[in-house]
Amino acid sequence: MWNNNLNKFNMVCSRAIATEKSKTTFYSIYFVDERNLRRVSELSLLSRYLMNYSNKYKSIREKSMIEEMFYGSVIHFGTISFRDKLIFEAKLLTPDFSKLGNENLEDDVLEYYFDSILNPMNSGDSFNEEYFDVERQKLIEEIEIENRNSVKYAQLNCIKNTIEDIDISCDLIGEIDELKKITARSLYSSYREMLGKPVIAYINGNVGDSYHPGANIPFSNNNIIHHRDTARYITEERDDLQSVLAISYSTDINFMDKESINATVFNSIFGGSSNSILFEKIREKFNLCYFINTFYDKYRNMMLLLVGYVDSNHDFLYENVQKELSNIQKELVTQERLDIAKKELKIRYRSVVEYQNNYSDYLLSGDIFSKNLSIENKIREIDAVTVEDVLRAANTFKEHTVFRLKGTNNG
Repeated sequence: MWNNNLNKFNMVCSRAIATEKSKTTFYSIYFVDERNLRRVSELSLLSRYLMNYSNKYKSIREKSMIEEMFYGSVIHFGTISFRDKLIFEAKLLTPDFSKLGNENLEDDVLEYYFDSILNPMNSGDSFNEEYFDVERQKLIEEIEIENRNSVKYAQLNCIKNTIEDIDISCDLIGEIDELKKITARSLYSSYREMLGKPVIAYINGNVGDSYHPGANIPFSNNNIIHHRDTARYITEERDDLQSVLAISYSTDINFMDKESINATVFNSIFGGSSNSILFEKIREKFNLCYFINTFYDKYRNMMLLLVGYVDSNHDFLYENVQKELSNIQKELVTQERLDIAKKELKIRYRSVVEYQNNYSDYLLSGDIFSKNLSIENKIREIDAVTVEDVLRAANTFKEHTVFRLKGTNNG
């Protein structure tokens, strides 16, 4: 049933991943699309429509009852991105029916899964207008709620002011202005177009290992962000108790370069873990913030720092963030701190295998770009990182955009 239905798609790669001790089976189908502002909004809305409506199962309640009949099997539709690629994901988590003594249910649940992908509720060349309107309005309301979240707002606006290409900087949940342009008919057309895109598929569970690579997927290898001679400073005010500071740092390290792992370790040391310098100094020692962390986005050539704090601490906090980065770049990183960061990263990567969803997404990031991302290889790369490697990577990061969302409510 699984392989026969995959033949309906434009397959470029498939894997069977053996996890014999697992009590569940995890199926993943990834449609590889181009990332742009309109497509992000379309596929975000499409994921919600497909989740709830099909020609065979005509209500959310009916679909819920079917999933309960399959021992709590769950279907998920969503989007993720890698650089200039937007991925529409269709996932299914089921019990291992062979261990329940009811293997016949596997074909039944797969039929339900593929029906959800290939047979959405439609009327000719359009989705159902009533249900489309419901899902679009719910998504618009979800975006409005996100925009009221001060941390999310600061993060997105910092990214948008860092990455000039709006197609690469936009949030994966979509944009309200774009959603209002989409109709039930145009979304159905976009859905039909998506079905012809390159597909990568995995099954993870009590199966034999197999790997069938296919054609390479072309992608942009150009730097998405370029260094600024001087950082851009933006301040907005909001009636909020806390202020949020979002700082982007550009780097010329390409995600395909060997240096990328050095940047990953540097991020962990600087602010990417609970043992990082920023967490220890800014939050624990000086008690200047509620939270502080950094994220290395290797696919977009940037690191992002987020910190929530009382606005009266702003000057001292910002000064110390700059100071700690400068210290690292001036070779003030000890072997002990490097060893702690490497140990944490290796634990994090090894834990990826324990979660079928995370492991599938991890392998996808390698298969899209034709890179060998086995956990064993990643551990060897981390082990090889030296203090000198970290310093070299640290000195490629330059402050690009400082977005301050100033909380004006003093309680």
